[in-house]
Amino acid sequence: MLCEEFLVCILEDVHVQHADMHPDGVLFIAFDKLFLRKNPNQSMSKKQRDRKLAKTFYYMKRSGYVIMKPTRGDFKIFLTHLGRKRYQKLNFQTLQIQKPKKWDHRWWQVAADIPTKKYRRGADLLRQKLKDLGFYPLQRTLWFYPYDPRTEIEFIISQFGIERFVTVMEVSRLDLDDNERMKKFFIQEDIL
Repeated sequence: MLCEEFLVCILEDVHVQHADMHPDGVLFIAFDKLFLRKNPNQSMSKKQRDRKLAKTFYYMKRSGYVIMKPTRGDFKIFLTHLGRKRYQKLNFQTLQIQKPKKWDHRWWQVAADIPTKKYRRGADLLRQKLKDLGFYPLQRTLWFYPYDPRTEIEFIISQFGIERFVTVMEVSRLDLDDNERMKKFFIQEDIL
């Protein structure tokens, strides 16, 4: 049986948006993230949550995403290599750039000089992900965003193995026409 404190910790913290990995690899993951419910605001009784949680852990164990190791009458849950890959995939699909309360009127540029002969797929996937995130393509290999995307871009390019071909820079001044065009774009996209 799962550790009661662990179960309570997860069930009480149902609205956390990401998983938190301790250095020793113990998995503490949010309830909504585990189940990817269609309506996360839908309420469940404690009995329903407990049952769903148990089913999910057993599914994850059967699928090879986690292993459970007994410790002093309880169990610790560890992500396997397959589980880490699954977690990264989930994070990648739901990736969003944090929006601060106030824009500092600086732009962030992603410059991608990717050799397409060898890395065509990575270049195409990066371009698509930047579009999905709402970046503005000033040129084919220069993309702009009003908020700091460094953490998210580092994660994306590591997934595609193209780290050495992509640079993120903070830009404080641009051509006035480009500046106005991008402001208009980001206001229209409801990002600014």
